[in-house]
Amino acid sequence: MNPIQAKRVYGFSRIKLPLLCIVALILVGVTLTFFPLSASPVTLVYLVVIDLPLGTLLGLYLIWSIVLNIIDVYCPNCDKEILCFTRWRCGHCGNINGTKKNGAIVFPFLYRCSRCRHEPQAYICHHCQHPVFLNEKDDPTEPATMAFPTEPLTTEPDPVQERRKKHMDEKEELQQKIEIAALKKNLTQLEASPEFKRELSEYEKLEKQYSNYDAKIFGVQMLERSKRMEYAKMFRNDPDVLEMKNLAMDAFVEEFGLTPKRYVADQEKGTTTV
Repeated sequence: MNPIQAKRVYGFSRIKLPLLCIVALILVGVTLTFFPLSASPVTLVYLVVIDLPLGTLLGLYLIWSIVLNIIDVYCPNCDKEILCFTRWRCGHCGNINGTKKNGAIVFPFLYRCSRCRHEPQAYICHHCQHPVFLNEKDDPTEPATMAFPTEPLTTEPDPVQERRKKHMDEKEELQQKIEIAALKKNLTQLEASPEFKRELSEYEKLEKQYSNYDAKIFGVQMLERSKRMEYAKMFRNDPDVLEMKNLAMDAFVEEFGLTPKRYVADQEKGTTTV
């Protein structure tokens, strides 16, 4: 049952059920007044066959109206059940309606507050915190809330997934420790090796220095060759710009103590000449 329909049923039941109880009492009173038990056995049959079943049906109807039609309320957002006799806090005056033992049976949030008589227009679902509107106006002002909100329900973790996750975490931690231990061992062996501790001779120092110098000079020459070929192709129709680029490259090469060389791209043959 949706909240709006539940509110209507509850309001109707509060008026209809007392009237039915009064009618039942009047029938019993009239029966006992005009048909004494000592007057005729018909009276006893009337009481047993009519009054008692009628009273029983009225009592069952009362229980049915309260238990089935009032508490069957579901949040339209999360589709979870909201018990109508849940203890709730009035959004207008802050009064807590209901007792810890019996809940809000007399003044549920579908009816009104027991202190200020304010009728809530909405109830904040304690499952998803979404407003549950109790009328067609969708008015969220001064909504009723659960008196003592509970923690949101959480799904229980899967034991198999938990064990698998724990196993993977331990495995990853062990692998990291093994890698660190292996690296430390290799570092210790390297530091203990003669090659690590031995100082380079003068010849080895010169050889290393020459290797660095040769790599730099060779790199400058290769860069010069590549750039001049690129400029020759790019500015073949603009000799002035080509000359400026070549002059800039000349100055760059001379900074390294080298003699600049002019490379000209032969577009027709696809070869390069000095």
